[in-house]
Amino acid sequence: MSQPLMIRDTLDTLANTFPEWKEQLSKSTPNREWEYVVTSPNKMTKLVFSISDRLNVKFEKINLEFFHASEAISVLKEITSETLVYVEYVLDRNLAESLEQDVPIGIPEHQGSTLLVQSKIPTKNSEWAFANRIRTISWSGSFNKNFEAIYGK
Repeated sequence: MSQPLMIRDTLDTLANTFPEWKEQLSKSTPNREWEYVVTSPNKMTKLVFSISDRLNVKFEKINLEFFHASEAISVLKEITSETLVYVEYVLDRNLAESLEQDVPIGIPEHQGSTLLVQSKIPTKNSEWAFANRIRTISWSGSFNKNFEAIYGK
């Protein structure tokens, strides 16, 4: 299948499954021929689709890769229904300083992230030693929050 045909088939599959995205999927991102952006209803988050020989989907800092659009449909439905929520572990240096935590120089703010079922959003940090905040983001914003989560506490 030629690349333009593969892109068109992918966009058609996505638009047929999510008709509310049809207009946004009809225009590629300026200066990025194979990239398309769909914005959430509240305009606070987006899905970025990059299509070449496969479909790459970015939601916040999570990148998902699929060989065919049909493989992505269930995950996209879980994201847009807020069944799946983006969870990010963050190093807040000011908070660390106020808590007298010793954070080595060069440790990045973004410690790690994942997609989780919303019923499993963590309430504490047992994953990342230097993270002291957890940020959650959902498609429509129902589960958006940013809270203190000191490792091991």
